[in-house]
Amino acid sequence: MGGERRQALVDALRLPRSERHEELRRLKKWGISESRRPDFVWHILLQSFATWGGSRGAEGLINNSDNYDRVTFDRLSILGPKRRHEAIQRTFRRAGIRYAEKKALLMTRNYELVAEIGGPEEAKKKALAQDGREAKIAFMKRFHGIGDKYARNIWMDVYHLDFRNTIAVDQRIKKVTRALGYAFATYEEEERFYQQIAEEAGLEGWEVDRLLYSHTDHFLTVISQARTERSAGCEGSFRAEPKVTEMNTFGLTNEEDKKTFADARRLIRGYLDARDGLKRLGILRTGRTLQGDYAEWLVARLLSLELSESSVQKGIDAKDYQDRTYQIKSRIVANLSSPTSFDLSDPRFRFDFLVAVFFDPQLDVLGVLRVPYDVVMDLGSQTRTTFRLYWRGEASLDDRMERLFWSGSIT
Repeated sequence: MGGERRQALVDALRLPRSERHEELRRLKKWGISESRRPDFVWHILLQSFATWGGSRGAEGLINNSDNYDRVTFDRLSILGPKRRHEAIQRTFRRAGIRYAEKKALLMTRNYELVAEIGGPEEAKKKALAQDGREAKIAFMKRFHGIGDKYARNIWMDVYHLDFRNTIAVDQRIKKVTRALGYAFATYEEEERFYQQIAEEAGLEGWEVDRLLYSHTDHFLTVISQARTERSAGCEGSFRAEPKVTEMNTFGLTNEEDKKTFADARRLIRGYLDARDGLKRLGILRTGRTLQGDYAEWLVARLLSLELSESSVQKGIDAKDYQDRTYQIKSRIVANLSSPTSFDLSDPRFRFDFLVAVFFDPQLDVLGVLRVPYDVVMDLGSQTRTTFRLYWRGEASLDDRMERLFWSGSIT
């Protein structure tokens, strides 16, 4: 079944070619022109910060010459450190950039880095002189607020030769992967899968990445139709999927995330029903496969985090745009009074925050806490094998804990 959906995707990427080739041609031309700017590194940093967490910032900064001219490297160079930071912060606010104050601080520090390198033109020379993909990604990660995802995207956006067979495995790509019926253990496996699809479609990996990003809904429809057509040709009847109503408690603000969240709730209900059946048969005896990944996805959307590419990266599940690190732990409880604990295998792997997610048995969100590392160390205790933060209901709440979401009073 997955093979038929996969083939449908390959066929859809092949045709129609003319309109999409024109779209790709424009993107390539734009990217190459961006990389030829003498201030390429400074400009691309501004662009990354403007679009981080929402595209509105690009309209307010990159496409607004009045605002943009206020934060060019040359314009900022005539100011002292304090006035420079104030100018960036004021302009970011005017441009409608999310988290303007925090991003302004990071860009001020990036100004200092570019200045230390020798200015924008020298920074561009050093960036382009890096040998190969990994070196170029590592160079961009030197700048404050730029992690793996944005370091890769910067080079892909400018259609650099080293990145023309690259697939950025982001949430949209993963959505397509799930629709195809596949699952991959590593980032690299998933990227290779789409590189093979690109080869079969006669496209570069970069071209497939851009098309799937820009036309996600179209390709999801193609995949869904392939699945429906196959199901219609099969004998037997299928039970209608139960209708799932929207949760009236926990919610997300981004419209695309809301749709994904609603789809996830529907699929989770079916998943849990299937697990219950397997448990009754004695085949399945544990219930902790789904909740960890689901908790990480929810927290990433709630806080605009970048999840670690490796699901087994020691001590770190995600980072925010300030490069602060997060561990995300979840527990299934009857209610917020139920005792439980959050275990850390080795607290020596320092992080900035623990985010504790409380699910009910149906994986509906009861509460989400953000706890600074020092508070975890202060309130937790070492057992023989793990470091443990106990939860005993209301008595465990501390003024230093931030309730990101709470479904109601603890009873």
